[in-house]
Amino acid sequence: MSGQSGSGKTTILRSFIGFQKVTEGSIVVFGKKLSGYTIHEIRKNTAYLSQTPFTGLSSLMEDIQDILMLKANQNLMISRKQILDTMNLLGIKENQLSQSSRELSGGERQRAALGIILILNRKLILLDEPVSALDPLSRDLVLDRLFKDRKHTLILTSHDASLRSYCDREISL
Repeated sequence: MSGQSGSGKTTILRSFIGFQKVTEGSIVVFGKKLSGYTIHEIRKNTAYLSQTPFTGLSSLMEDIQDILMLKANQNLMISRKQILDTMNLLGIKENQLSQSSRELSGGERQRAALGIILILNRKLILLDEPVSALDPLSRDLVLDRLFKDRKHTLILTSHDASLRSYCDREISL
């Protein structure tokens, strides 16, 4: 999904998981109309990455553990090894997991957040400007991982025209 700043890209992504109230029309995800009754089931099958991941004072590992404790993730059996292996694939070293998120660069935080998205292994992945803080080498590494097996649907927003080659469709706002 592309468009100028302020065109509604983030609002649309946030609406898919009930973070943004829909004022007109309705949203159907996995054949279910988004409502207070269906939101938990939809969130259990959806992963969302905001434009500014991990901005707290906690360590990166504590932030990851907090995500894994969310209601939609509580039944997942994610091992420390899975976390370390996935982070390593994306260039995040084990010692960085004990650092405060604020000590990491924007690109490192973005790669770590994308690692969590991969670990959660959801059917629907919503990414808001997922590679905006990444250098070209890191961007290609992350995109190759995200688009590797295509067992999920990806909806992403970006100002980066190079992402078009990875996408099946583009929506311009």
